[in-house]
Amino acid sequence: FAPAKTQACVALSALTTIIAFGSLALTQSPVLKSLGAAAALSILCVYLASTCITYPLCNILIKDNAKR
Repeated sequence: FAPAKTQACVALSALTTIIAFGSLALTQSPVLKSLGAAAALSILCVYLASTCITYPLCNILIKDNAKR
């Protein structure tokens, strides 16, 4: 796994970006509302996918390299 400090930094970065774009979803303008909601949801999905796929994949690769 990545160091806990790195995971915390990545999570904080994703959270602040989601909050920033999510705030656009609270505006009165329909264009900004849809843009903010789509961007916030996209960033959330990418963050979840990266943490659920990247860390386990790295562990598998590291174990395979250690066996060699």
